[in-house]
Amino acid sequence: MFNEEGAVIKGSALEIAKYDYLNLVIRGLGAPDQALVFDQDADLMTSRNFGGYEWTEISAKGKCTSPSHEFQSFQLGYLQFGLPYGKNPSDFEEISMHSRVWVTKIKEKNTTLVLYAMTPDPSYLEAMSQKIIYETNVVLN
Repeated sequence: MFNEEGAVIKGSALEIAKYDYLNLVIRGLGAPDQALVFDQDADLMTSRNFGGYEWTEISAKGKCTSPSHEFQSFQLGYLQFGLPYGKNPSDFEEISMHSRVWVTKIKEKNTTLVLYAMTPDPSYLEAMSQKIIYETNVVLN
């Protein structure tokens, strides 16, 4: 996750988002293995202060599996994300996605926090960053 100087390694931060998205979100919704796609290229890495910590923000874009699909049978992921609705031209199709990953190391707790967000609409990602992520407070006990 971090190099010898303590800086975030872009690829490893995206691997955390990839694992979570494919294994916990998309598979949790019932996607077959052959539909799994997460091909994001990091195009910008910056530093941000929020929540009382210095964060590395990684912006990326590329192709991912869409969570859109038609209901076939109950999937465990529905407990977190709700039931799918409407008709879809193709279940779990590959779509263009924009993503951001935020990473911070909390030395006093020997902890690394990783947040990520993904959406097909880059303007939504920016609005969500401004209104939710940058307003996040980290409370440690």
